[in-house]
Amino acid sequence: MAWLTPAARAEAAAKVARMTAKVGYPAAWRDYGALEIRRADALGNRDRARRHEWLRLAALSGKPVDRQAWAMSPLEPNAFYDPMLNQINLPAGILPAPFFDAKADDAANYGGIGTLIAHEISHAFDSNGAQFDSRGVQRDWWSAADHAAFDALTTQVVARFDAIEVLPGARVNGKFTLPENMADLMGLQLAWRAWRSLPETGQASGGAERFFPAYAQQWAAKRRDERTRQLLASDPHAPPSLRANFPAMQLDGFHETFGTREGDAMFVPAQDRLRVW
Repeated sequence: MAWLTPAARAEAAAKVARMTAKVGYPAAWRDYGALEIRRADALGNRDRARRHEWLRLAALSGKPVDRQAWAMSPLEPNAFYDPMLNQINLPAGILPAPFFDAKADDAANYGGIGTLIAHEISHAFDSNGAQFDSRGVQRDWWSAADHAAFDALTTQVVARFDAIEVLPGARVNGKFTLPENMADLMGLQLAWRAWRSLPETGQASGGAERFFPAYAQQWAAKRRDERTRQLLASDPHAPPSLRANFPAMQLDGFHETFGTREGDAMFVPAQDRLRVW
C-alpha cells in the first residue's frame, strides 16, 4: 500500500498475519428446532422467525464473543470483512462459478475468486480498516502522513467517479462509493500481483487473457434504467459495468495484455493510471 509509512506497514503486516477466514459453512450449524413453521401461515411464520432470532441474540448477552459463529448464511452469495474480528467471510453461496471453478486454471480462478478474496482483505487497509488494529481494537494506527497520502489518492478516485455519467443526468457519487471503489482497485491489483508471482507453470500460455474476462464475468448484470438510478442513490457500490472496467483500466497488465492504444474506449495513459500497490 503506497500510502503507508514504515510503522503503519509493520502493523499492516501484523494484521495480515493475524487475519483468519470463514470459508464454506460453519463447523456447528445453528439450531432451529424451537422454531415453529405452520402451513398456510406466512405472516405467523415471519413473526415467529423474527422472535426466534431475537431470542437467539438476546441469549448471547453477557457471554464472550464466539469467534466461530457465522453472521452470514452459508447459502448467501456474498462476502465481507469483519474489522473487529479481523476475518474475511466467504460462504458457500459465493464459491461456485463465475467466482470459482475447480476445473478452471489458475489464471481464471485468480481473476475470479482471487480478486474477491483480495477485495475483502483490502478492506482491512482502507479508511474503515484504519479504525481497527491487528487485534481488532478500535484505534487509529495511521499517522497524519498516512492519512494525508491516502486522502491524496482517494481524492483522485472520487473525482474520477464523480465525472462518470451512467445515464443522462445520473452520475456516480464518488465519495459515497469510495470504500468499495478502493477495494475493487486494490483487489484486482493485488490478485494480479499474486497470480504473476506464481511459478511459471501457473502462468500457462494465454493466462492473462483468461484472468481479466474471469474478473469481468463477476459483474454480469441486467437492470432497468429505473433500478440503476435507484441504486446510484442508495448502493455504496458502483454499477457493475464500472466495477468490471474501471479497476482493469488502471492496471498496466490489462493494457499490456490487450494492446490498448490511444483512442480505445478503455485506454488510460500510463501517467493517469491509479496505482495502489
